[in-house]
Amino acid sequence: MSDDLSESELERYAAQIERIGIDAQLRLKAARAIVVGAGAAGSAAAAELVSRGVGYVAVVDGATVTLGDLCGQALLYTPDVGANRAEAVVAKLGVLNPHVHAESYPVDVDDSNAEAILIGHDLALDCADGLPDEAGRVGIELVRAEGAETPDGVRAAARAIGLLAAVEAVR
Repeated sequence: MSDDLSESELERYAAQIERIGIDAQLRLKAARAIVVGAGAAGSAAAAELVSRGVGYVAVVDGATVTLGDLCGQALLYTPDVGANRAEAVVAKLGVLNPHVHAESYPVDVDDSNAEAILIGHDLALDCADGLPDEAGRVGIELVRAEGAETPDGVRAAARAIGLLAAVEAVR
């Protein structure tokens, strides 16, 4: 057993550890990612990060859940209508993987607050097609998921930006 991964984590991530190695899994556990946008692509990417064991995942979205959001968004449910999208998604992330700390930022990101929100993270995923270019200025790896509007595109974006970008960011 690793000193930094519990028996439960070793079991949960066993198949992944076979592919990427224990050192990479430990780096994922130490990583801090922020997902801007809790729509279809953002919620899928956040779920992928959490399920892969990224230790801290923040979700940023100032919008309120509507009935129209429920089609194609696996982490937003009917009782969430009227709630903040980031808060609704983060509530599900904690159930998906209790080994990961997930936090919501129920605000829109713009030039006035982007640096303050992004600082302290290793990876920023722009799933809202509107993140200012602050990430590069504060030394954060930025991945944009522009155009991931179809279900296949959302799944592909989640896998690609979730695991691959997270592993690259912690190398």
